[in-house]
Amino acid sequence: MRDANREQQGNRFFSGRRQRLPLSVLLWLGLVAGADARSAADPAQTALYSSSLAPAVAHPASRTTITAPDASAIDWFALLDGTGVSEILDQANSLIGQEVANLEKAPLGFTAEELAALQMNFRFRLGSERLKQNLVAQLQQKLSAEQAQHLQKLLQSPRMQFLQTLQAQLDDDLVREAMRSYRVQVQESAPSANRVELLSTLDQTLRQSALETDLKVELRKQLLVTVSQLKSHETIPESMLDEQLRPYRQDVEQQISKNALHAYLYLFKRTPSPQLQDLISSLDQPAFDSFMSICQSTLLDSFRAARAQLQQDMRLAKH
Repeated sequence: MRDANREQQGNRFFSGRRQRLPLSVLLWLGLVAGADARSAADPAQTALYSSSLAPAVAHPASRTTITAPDASAIDWFALLDGTGVSEILDQANSLIGQEVANLEKAPLGFTAEELAALQMNFRFRLGSERLKQNLVAQLQQKLSAEQAQHLQKLLQSPRMQFLQTLQAQLDDDLVREAMRSYRVQVQESAPSANRVELLSTLDQTLRQSALETDLKVELRKQLLVTVSQLKSHETIPESMLDEQLRPYRQDVEQQISKNALHAYLYLFKRTPSPQLQDLISSLDQPAFDSFMSICQSTLLDSFRAARAQLQQDMRLAKH
């Protein structure tokens, strides 16, 4: 949900029929656009390749008594690991480093000390550990202990264990190289449309690609706002951020989805389609859907809160 108050504040800095970004932001955008084009995502680096799908430990309920699930016994961080969310959030620190490195190359006058402080501030507010803490706090409030236990059972199911085993193979450099070679083969001999549709459905159901896209786009938004505040003392409305980064989001989304598809084509090359369909069907559970929805919404809220805090800090600094 967009922050109407923040958007109204930002509109004061943009007049005329067509809103324009500050010059400092446009300069930086031009630089990072070139960097993005040169550094297309390596399939071996996507969140899909998580080997952290270790199942959480579930304790069987008593057959003689009926007791309510104990929320304190839930290992929430293990659930983040098991669903692949941790693997995605673990990218945050390195992505922050990449974005700050882009600022260093831009002719914006940032000193080395300012860039170091900026990176430290970003990691404090939006680093992987902070994001995980934010997610756990919201999961504890919004996901019932019963739902969490259902999710634990799902992660321990044979089908999810099968997925975990396949994904773990991609931690091996030799396997990654084999996957790249297989990708060339796939380009020369396209798989069936039904197979591609099944694997695309799996990617959409797991929601890892969507979460990774949000992480990268929201971090880019954060850098835009920061550059604008520090160099132009202007606030960029959320609507303008969305409009300006729409092409970037499309490119990131397309690249991540393409990498995921090729990785799945390799991972499941010997898996019959009916078995693949069973895996997809097993993920169609309210507990899993609720868990991932909370994770995705909390990630977005964390970045919005950080942008709002930045604006407040800048206002206080003026007094």
